[in-house]
Amino acid sequence: MGIIWLAVLANIVGGMTVLARKNWAGKSLYAMISVGGGLLFALTVLDLLPHTAGHGQGMMPFVLIGFLLLLVLDLILRSGDEKKAAAGRTVGVVAGFMVHAFLEGVSLVAGMQMDTRLGLPLLTAMMLHRIPDGVTVASFILAATGKRSTAFLGAVALGLATYVGAISMQVAGGYLSHRAGDIGMALATGVFLYISATHIVPLVQDKRYPGLGLYFIGAILCYLLIAQGIGGHHH
Repeated sequence: MGIIWLAVLANIVGGMTVLARKNWAGKSLYAMISVGGGLLFALTVLDLLPHTAGHGQGMMPFVLIGFLLLLVLDLILRSGDEKKAAAGRTVGVVAGFMVHAFLEGVSLVAGMQMDTRLGLPLLTAMMLHRIPDGVTVASFILAATGKRSTAFLGAVALGLATYVGAISMQVAGGYLSHRAGDIGMALATGVFLYISATHIVPLVQDKRYPGLGLYFIGAILCYLLIAQGIGGHHH
């Protein structure tokens, strides 16, 4: 399980990167969120969508279902006052990351069970965005709550979600079909499409902090170059 703990540590390192500085200006926090959002969007388009489509068109409706589930949650939460709506958006974003982290733990163990040689490539692909994920979650929580301890716990929880996913796959993997895992990944893909398109993109267009779009675009281009540089990587 050492390989799993490396993924957990990557999330914590990402969170500590945010918390290493005592005070962050609002624009700096939103810049980090924009970078994380760009990486998330690139990951979804370059990795998760092809992964889902590769398992047949029957998986694509689950992408829409994942998208709609978070939309419905948002509509319910935003029916209250703006403070509750903001809290709801934060909960939705963090929950989406948790689901994805859990499924990554599942996929890592599943890949290693099929072929132990897949362990290192899968870990490499995961580490490309595990640290940025920790940065994004910690930044989002810190911007929403102003509490450094809560932001740190969010990054730790994200890492532990990967570990729980790995343990769950080890315990229950023999009882689950590959289709169940594919459906879960398709749902996560829809969730991430929703988060990146409706939460992060409007944020980078915030007129209070001009230039955030450049961080978002730059992160996408960096992820694209890295992915192409290693010949493409897949979940």
